[in-house]
Amino acid sequence: MKSFFLNCQSYLLNINIDYNPAKRVAEGSVNRKEAGSDMLGSMFRSGMVVFIIMLMWRELAVEVEAQARKLAADEVKALHEIARELGKRDWDFTKDPCSTHSGWIHTETDPMNLYNSTLICNCSFPGDVCHVDSIFLKGQDLPSVLPPSLVKLPYIRQVDFSRNYLSGTIPPAWTSTKLEVLSASINRLSGPIPKYLGNITTLRVLSLESNMFFGPIPPRLGNLVNLEKLISDMTNSEKMKSWSNGGTEFSYVDTDLIFFVGDYSVLNANYLTGELPQALTQLTKLTEFRIGSNNFIGRIPNIYGNWTQLQKLQISASGFEGPIPPSISSLTNLTELRISDLNGGVSQFPFLRNMKDLERLMLRSCNIYGEVPAFLSDLPKLRIIDLSFNRLVGISRRFTSTHLEKM
Repeated sequence: MKSFFLNCQSYLLNINIDYNPAKRVAEGSVNRKEAGSDMLGSMFRSGMVVFIIMLMWRELAVEVEAQARKLAADEVKALHEIARELGKRDWDFTKDPCSTHSGWIHTETDPMNLYNSTLICNCSFPGDVCHVDSIFLKGQDLPSVLPPSLVKLPYIRQVDFSRNYLSGTIPPAWTSTKLEVLSASINRLSGPIPKYLGNITTLRVLSLESNMFFGPIPPRLGNLVNLEKLISDMTNSEKMKSWSNGGTEFSYVDTDLIFFVGDYSVLNANYLTGELPQALTQLTKLTEFRIGSNNFIGRIPNIYGNWTQLQKLQISASGFEGPIPPSISSLTNLTELRISDLNGGVSQFPFLRNMKDLERLMLRSCNIYGEVPAFLSDLPKLRIIDLSFNRLVGISRRFTSTHLEKM
């Protein structure tokens, strides 16, 4: 800021505001044409002076306001506790956490979005006080536990502690927060998925992928009515490992690289069992539902009736049995449908005629039998299709259209 004012001062000193073109004509030092040009130049320089003065005033006002607004003292104390609980050692408490100093703001470019160390404040409150809005500590090698003291930040909305070495579970105290985004993926969290997570009804994003959670999905997660996506599957980069607890061996997934984008719930890369709870039908804002590579039991659940906004449905290698429920045909907003590796009974080809936005279709190893329906070739946006490992006939006859990219 100091250098900015010095540069402006230097510029102003070099501008001759008292320049008089008419006087120079009378003296004979310039002709009238040159004087007119000089007059325009003089007017331009005068305008620049006014502009620079206004800019200087604006910059000064912004800096004064920023210096006046600081993080509430009780939240600074809470951040000290959170740092101890996480094992975060490089927060610079000599600077105000709501300042723009590098100790609190991640400034390095990371195209793959694997690392982040940023604290974001909301300074729009009345008075000269700011509050912590978001904490992003992604890929920071944090060795401890998720911080119970997070509850002492009353305005916190978003936390991302993914890609660390955090153990334990999600603190019960967090249920009193108004969190909208909670990401703790790719850590060492373990035990059953806590039932009390269903009490954080403000959640839009819940990412617990690639930890060591096991057991059934608690029905209480059906209370998370603001979730837009629910994902519980693996990616190609995952590798099964195992650990022992009291003589009982559990499996989990070690994921080298997983990305997530958007508002959703992620439970993938854990060791989940049992049936999917019917309470999930309450998640009426879902736009994406993916489950895969788990050990669920029973038939594919018929829980889609209320998911009228669903755009992507993936059920793959999760232990479910066929047949494919006919209610899937009511999901007319689907752009992507993937079902694979069903056990048990045979299925007829599902009725997909009304899925005019469908772009990707995979029904692989689903024990589907019979003729490939003619309506598939009439779906205008269908680009990729996989019907392998079934008992279908007439596949090549149905697909002569050039708009398919892969079959």
